[in-house]
Amino acid sequence: MYRYIYDRSRKQLCFMCDQPADTGEHIPPKGFFTTSIRSNCQLLTVPACNYHNESTKKDDEYARTVIAAGSYENKLAWDLLEERVFPGGSSGLITSLYEKMVPIGILDSGGEELYKFDIERSRLGRVIEKIIAGIYWHKNGSRIPDGYTIAPYSRDHKIKSNLWNEILSLPTQYLGHPDVFQFKYGEKANDKNAVIIAMAFFKASYIILSCICSKNETPKVE
Repeated sequence: MYRYIYDRSRKQLCFMCDQPADTGEHIPPKGFFTTSIRSNCQLLTVPACNYHNESTKKDDEYARTVIAAGSYENKLAWDLLEERVFPGGSSGLITSLYEKMVPIGILDSGGEELYKFDIERSRLGRVIEKIIAGIYWHKNGSRIPDGYTIAPYSRDHKIKSNLWNEILSLPTQYLGHPDVFQFKYGEKANDKNAVIIAMAFFKASYIILSCICSKNETPKVE
């Protein structure tokens, strides 16, 4: 299947709405890739209006920090934290995350106490939905049609076994770099009105799942 990309020489519509595209939006956000590997990455760019290019910049930064922190055992995730977060990240974001951290009563291998913080699901969800919309455009050359909805994302420990087996049967693809972002895409079995999109960042042991379903379907991922 032909993979659609942003072409500034052509008149294209935004991947999220029907406004003319003014610029390109990276899917996933370019900030997820360290400068050390970016030159070797084939980053996907989809057409975007200025609003849908700029409106999630802070959420992109938040999602990058949360996802990389949750995948810190992966070298590229740790490199990303050291490059983009620890030395020059948004002081407001880092301060707000530190303020939300609470000890969990467990020590790591070095004897240091581990902490956790609650994720702002709505902020992370906006970035996940943008990535889903970008993948859909990349596959189809058009935005998600009216009358379809993106189901709230779920983590794999909530996915039923039959859906999990269906996900595993789909081919694994990547955008940018296989160690940073992998995804699976395909029509839901026996349902031509639903599309499955599953993704994993930094080769995590879990996936983030969502379905694109017609308005006549119930978008369940659990």
